Amino acid sequence: MVNRLLTRLPVMPFYKQVMIGDHKETTVPEWDSATRGAGVSASETSLLVSTCNDQDGHVIVDVRSGNIAGEYGRLVFDGTLRIDSQTLAIGSVTSEPSRGLYFPRPGEWQVKVYVNPSKEARHVTVLIPDYDDPDMPDEPWMSA
Repeated sequence: MVNRLLTRLPVMPFYKQVMIGDHKETTVPEWDSATRGAGVSASETSLLVSTCNDQDGHVIVDVRSGNIAGEYGRLVFDGTLRIDSQTLAIGSVTSEPSRGLYFPRPGEWQVKVYVNPSKEARHVTVLIPDYDDPDMPDEPWMSA
């Protein structure tokens, strides 16, 4: 499968974190010493990703499908997320998140998350290798 950009969102981090997960899920993963060191805290339905401070500006979150076709930084998460609402939300933990992407089916999805730079990330890439929506357009800009 070709690597495609599905969506790109600017997010203002809150206390150096961005939330990614099921839009209907309100439970926020808890941080501990192990997850802080890893740069991500996860539950079955959502992730908190460690980023730069809000005073440094927005964090750019890209969601991509397919295989790795470039260098996206340090891998901080490689697992599954359950997206029962079929809508991936991306945003701050203190505000209504953006509805970033519609999934063609509810359930578990393989997800990889990369951050760049490794500390104080300004760019987060969410890779969903098996995302395949027949209604998703396939335009040249999506393969950039």
